[in-house]
Amino acid sequence: MPVWKTLLICVLACACMALALSTVLVTISHEGRDRWMWAGGLLTATVCVVALFTLFLRHASDAMNVKSRGRTT
Repeated sequence: MPVWKTLLICVLACACMALALSTVLVTISHEGRDRWMWAGGLLTATVCVVALFTLFLRHASDAMNVKSRGRTT
């Protein structure tokens, strides 16, 4: 696996963890009506980054599978 793919996986995993943690912490620590706006925005961002991470991992997994292309034995 190329180095850039490994680094991208690490960056996306860290972004997912940071967004998920900040969603919980901001919801707990903020007071007032802004708390729910922050929670909604962070939850949306978390879902989007997790979806991108999942799609990338599926694509990388498919690229790693060795298949015989067009060969019949």
